[in-house]
This record gives sequence, C-alpha cells and structure tokens, in this order.
Amino acid sequence: MMLTPDPWNPTPSPIAWIQDREGTGPYQPSDPNYLYVGDAPDSKLGNNYSYYVHFYWHGFPSDGPDYPHLAADYKMQIQWRYYDTEPWRYIYGDTPGYGLTGIRYTDVFEDIPAYAFPYCDFGAQIRVRIRVIHKDFLTLTPDFDAYEIYDRSLVSPWSSEYGSTAPSYYNYWGFGRPQPQQTSGGGWTESDPDNVTDGQILVSVYLPTVTGYSFSYEIENLTGGLTQNFRDKSPNSVGVGKNLMMGIGSSGGSISVHAKCTNNLTHNTSYSTKMMSYGLGEKTLDIFFSDSDFDVSP
Repeated sequence: MMLTPDPWNPTPSPIAWIQDREGTGPYQPSDPNYLYVGDAPDSKLGNNYSYYVHFYWHGFPSDGPDYPHLAADYKMQIQWRYYDTEPWRYIYGDTPGYGLTGIRYTDVFEDIPAYAFPYCDFGAQIRVRIRVIHKDFLTLTPDFDAYEIYDRSLVSPWSSEYGSTAPSYYNYWGFGRPQPQQTSGGGWTESDPDNVTDGQILVSVYLPTVTGYSFSYEIENLTGGLTQNFRDKSPNSVGVGKNLMMGIGSSGGSISVHAKCTNNLTHNTSYSTKMMSYGLGEKTLDIFFSDSDFDVSP
C-alpha cells in the first residue's frame, strides 16, 4: 500500500504514531519488579529525603560491544494504571513528554522521582509497564513509500500486556497531590509550616490585586535535569496562592515562578518571572510580585 501526505490529516510525530502500536526492536524489557516508593539512598541528610519510585528492570544484554552505549542511545518509556479495565497512562501526568525518561543503568536498578507517578494515599494496586525507544526514532521522518511510515524496529515491545503489579501502592509525593485550600475563616488548610512533612516545601506566591486585571502563575521546581510543574494556578481573592511541592535535589534546588497579568477589558497580557533557590530541608518559600512587575495602568 502506498501512503501519500494528506494535508487535512497531518502526519503524526514518531512518538505519537507509536503510541498505540507495538515495537519490534530486540531489547524487550522484563516486567519492572520490586516497585515501591521510598527515599533516595544517596540523598539523606538528617530527616530530609528526596523520594523516588524504585524498581528493577532487565532488557539490555549484560555483555557485548554495544553494552556500554545502550543506556545513552535509548530512552525508557513508562506507563501506569490502577486496574486492568483502565487505559494506560504516561508518567508525569500525561504531559507532552509521553512518559520518556533517561536510562540511568543498563540492566538493573532504576529510580524515578516520585512526583512522576500519581498521588495515592489508600494503598491501591498499581500496574507499570515499560519499553525502550532509540533516540534516532524520535527524529525520524515519515517514509511514504512504505506501509509503516516509521521504523518500529527502533522501539522495543512493551514489557508485558498486563504490566507488573505493586500490591500496595502509597505515594504521598506524586502528581495530583491535593493542594492547600482557603477555609471559610480566611486561613489555609495544610498551610502551617509545622504541617509540611519532610521532603515537602510550601511555596506561597503573592500577586497584586488591581481592579480590572486578573493574575495567574505557573511554577517550575527544577534541579539536576528533573522538573516538577504546577501550571495555570490562580491566587485567591487577596492575591495569594499556596502550593505543596517536593524538594527534588540532594542538596537543594530552585523555583521559577512565571506570573501572567491580563487586562480584563482589552485582554492584553504582560509577564514577569522570578526565581528563588532553596536548600535541603527548607520548608517554606515566599515569592512576591508587585504592580511594577507588570504592565498595569493606573
């Protein structure tokens, strides 16, 4: 069958095209096992931890000339679901990253930041499956002279049709964690610094309140190539937003807040960004914006 480009149906990217297809590559991983959420062994200092999901996996050969390069040449793709009747979902909250992560080791222990997996406080069963994708696959161009427009041999089969099962899954540090809410008395639930647990940071964002303007913000918590995002957040009526985040570095990290100001009449927008570093064990961060940070007319 010959395929030709259809201007009304744009050709999907390789990573979108392979989403519902099985790869045929040689390095099919075994099911990840011993999946649990815990502290990073090398990141302890006192009572402060960075939390990770740990599991073992096998897929690459343990010897041969290509062995040292395989981890650098491939990305791991990870999906999860709670029940067999649910669709598979990518880690990191179905973000555009398609569940891709770097491979730290070639055949044994992996650790993925806990916030890549969903928040859960009731001990559910969770299933996880993995496959590996060659870096060259991600930049392929379609071949319209073939029935398959991308090379599936650069993608391994999934580890299992069902995935591995973690029998009792708790993840207090996962994405989707409930955020502090304002109470009827004007205070905040879970906002007292004494209630912030080890490994957590309460980030408070203070934005101006100006008649005729609305404000929103996004937060990036980043360090060492790892990023935790909180997008499209709105402050309360007095311009304050509060967000529980993870400390994601073994010695600290940095917070970047991107604030947006919108004129409610003209819909013109202006932006301001502020950054703040934090050290290991810090519990609270306060980031302030004022009228002068935006294009606000008197």
